[in-house]
Amino acid sequence: MESAFTRVARFTADASHELRTPVAIMRTTAEVTCANPRTPEEHDNAWNVILAQSDRMLQFIDDLLMLARADLDESPCCRELMDATAVVRDTCDEMQVLAEAKGLKLSVHTPPECTMFGDPEDLRRIVLILLDNAIKYTQETGQIVVTLSMGTATERRTVAVSVGDTGIGIPNEDVLHIFDRFYRAAKDGSREAGGAGLGLTIARY
Repeated sequence: MESAFTRVARFTADASHELRTPVAIMRTTAEVTCANPRTPEEHDNAWNVILAQSDRMLQFIDDLLMLARADLDESPCCRELMDATAVVRDTCDEMQVLAEAKGLKLSVHTPPECTMFGDPEDLRRIVLILLDNAIKYTQETGQIVVTLSMGTATERRTVAVSVGDTGIGIPNEDVLHIFDRFYRAAKDGSREAGGAGLGLTIARY
């Protein structure tokens, strides 16, 4: 019971921190903008800051709702026949610009076609989360490799997606906790890389 209470308290504190930061930025931006006359350009910049922080809050709330539904086994399942190759390649194309902006080489290896039953949006979200982490934690001029593979014809049909990189890696003591909500390997709790520490938790679901 004590352990459960501690986890709830930590979850509440972390969630409050993630929501407090964008709200504080929005409020301060609005106060500073209203304090003195501003040029149209300054007003535009202020609104852009507020919109960006609003998007951050909405994404965070959506993530929390998704996890809450998963806990209650209420997550919608939209399984359909899809081409996993097309989904993985399209997602990698979307993230290519972020990789190039950091000087990273992103390589994609897939079969010409990979037909399977599943939710295309779920697969896309998983690849986005893994690629986002790889880009964040790989130093400039590094490499990221995305591989989609299928099981052999003699075994039960399986499809696997792997994302490898030349980044900083994960310390052994942190590996067991990477799917914990709000968990970050950085001991100082740094949020410089962005994110709320929910990505891999969502990917697991």
